[in-house]
Amino acid sequence: MDEGRESRATHEEWLEKAALAGWVLPVQVLPRDIPHLHRLLVRSLPRNSTLRLLEVGAAPGRFMAYFGKHFGYAVAGIEFTSQGYNTTVENMRRLALPAEVIHADFFVHQFEAASFDVVFSAGFIEHFARREEVLRRMDWLLKPRGWLVATWPNLYGLNGWISRRLHPRVWKQHYQFRPSTVVDLLGEMGYEVNYVGPLDGPHIINPFAEVRFMTRRPLLSRLLRAPLGLFNRASHRLNMLIGFMPETFLLSGFVGVLARKPI
Repeated sequence: MDEGRESRATHEEWLEKAALAGWVLPVQVLPRDIPHLHRLLVRSLPRNSTLRLLEVGAAPGRFMAYFGKHFGYAVAGIEFTSQGYNTTVENMRRLALPAEVIHADFFVHQFEAASFDVVFSAGFIEHFARREEVLRRMDWLLKPRGWLVATWPNLYGLNGWISRRLHPRVWKQHYQFRPSTVVDLLGEMGYEVNYVGPLDGPHIINPFAEVRFMTRRPLLSRLLRAPLGLFNRASHRLNMLIGFMPETFLLSGFVGVLARKPI
């Protein structure tokens, strides 16, 4: 990763991120996994097999599979780490999904300008101090009237507090910013912002993931997590069935923006 990009995650942490996830292949995102985001995307994005999508930071290709199967897009993904790249290639093979997987730095790879109809990222832009560079690079890749979709962890509200106080190692890999700053940057570029806000919830992340006392006592940790797991599953089920999620940042795990490029 180019040091000038000011990524808060080091090279080793990007590698660890790819190795840590423990994905069991094949893996893909299904509509029931992201009910609120799925409803938003279905309402906003066209479904057309002639359209091309790029996922930035693609490993392990879960969203590439989602967009390929549910929107019919020709999908491509770019991944910085070798572990993430290899995992994504293997995942696409097991899913029998035609996809272009690129092993390269998103900022320097020689893409053709205006070559994608949708550019998507999940958990990418929050690693960079100069978010405008990330957004302008995405913009450069988008065709006129193309769609930019970006999601990232909610850095505020209850989950932000848990991350800041109890997950310091992960917290240090993220730059803190409010979604309004992304909206302002896109507005300066002439984008029409169709949605900005929470993308799941109510949802509470695991407070014990990095607490040493708890990680050394897995049984106790599981017992304390059980009520939280029940709450999250019930919330998720209600979201899937009736769109229960309140429009609040307080209890959302992820937030994001969906915007359309001008002509």
